[in-house]
Amino acid sequence: MTACAVLGAGVFTSSAAHAAPVPRFLYQHANGTDEFEVLVGDRIVGRGQWIQDPVGDLPGDTLIAFDSVKDGSYIQADIDGLRIASTKGKNAPASDWKGGDIKEGVQHSFEVCIIGGGQNMCSLPVKVWS
Repeated sequence: MTACAVLGAGVFTSSAAHAAPVPRFLYQHANGTDEFEVLVGDRIVGRGQWIQDPVGDLPGDTLIAFDSVKDGSYIQADIDGLRIASTKGKNAPASDWKGGDIKEGVQHSFEVCIIGGGQNMCSLPVKVWS
């Protein structure tokens, strides 16, 4: 398994005494699945996954967004802006997935965002394959 920390870019203007924790994104790749865990402080608040090949009841080329904390934000996972899974409008804990075949052997750009609740930031994109 490969893991590395990937930080998104963001600008915060509050004072240090009242600064909210900056979201962080931890990327992992294992067994045809790419995943970003979304952390605020030391707490995992969500995740986004790209599943290249079928797993259980999920078809291959599946994008999943998970939101695990009721904090006013939602999680969005995105492949090339063409396939988006989002927990927007759902009460946490919640998930959303979009699947279906995409032409095999094609490289795509995958990113995960936390939006709302004072947290608006995306991971840096990583390259994944269908």
